[in-house]
Amino acid sequence: MIEVGYELEMGVDAPSSTIRGAVKAIFPEIVDRNSFMARDKFTVTDDLSVTTNRDNSDVEIVTPVWTLKKGLKAIDKLFTLMELMNAETNASCGLHINLGFSRKNETKSIDEAKLVLLVDEQKWLKAFKRTHNEFVQPMKKGLTLRKNDSQDRVFTKLKNKINDKAKYDSINMSKLNIKKGTGWIEFRIVGGKNYHKRRKEVKMAILHFAESLQASTNTTKKNKLTRNINALKKKPWRASRGRWDW
Repeated sequence: MIEVGYELEMGVDAPSSTIRGAVKAIFPEIVDRNSFMARDKFTVTDDLSVTTNRDNSDVEIVTPVWTLKKGLKAIDKLFTLMELMNAETNASCGLHINLGFSRKNETKSIDEAKLVLLVDEQKWLKAFKRTHNEFVQPMKKGLTLRKNDSQDRVFTKLKNKINDKAKYDSINMSKLNIKKGTGWIEFRIVGGKNYHKRRKEVKMAILHFAESLQASTNTTKKNKLTRNINALKKKPWRASRGRWDW
């Protein structure tokens, strides 16, 4: 079973204590302590990476973990709360989507390279204008493929890159331990100006990431995998004036 948790960055004209009280009023339920993120409560902390025009605080709300179905309902509540607080979100703000499995055997079956290839990274980075954000480094940037590279060769090249597991990777796997069957994957792709007012698109992105994660554990999506590899061979991501384009 896939589980999901969120990290929401924003600026608000309210102290952290007020935000905590508002969150508690909307989410009174107790969340399972055995979830993959090992958190059963919300946290509200100052976030120095966020720079908005709000006088009081730039903060990050970190949520508990839900099943995917409950998590999709929760994001609606969270966005409603943000609108009620007149929260500001801009290019410095991210919505980090943490996805993982509730069972170790499922986590052990994740194919990291397949996951990266299945995620429509380019589409969603463009949609949320996160292409050149310093805190969101595209996973496929700098990956050099040749037309005659086999799928196995492509996987090997990508896995060598994934092994770095940098914190600011758009698909951050630094908390994932496949051998032990523990941890989760942080998708840093969604965010930007007024992301909390783009409910439909955010939900579509969450479902896409979850579907890609599930497909990375089995032999489904073969056709899409082939299409994405061929597209990457034809038009690789390249460096241009210190930025990454495709």
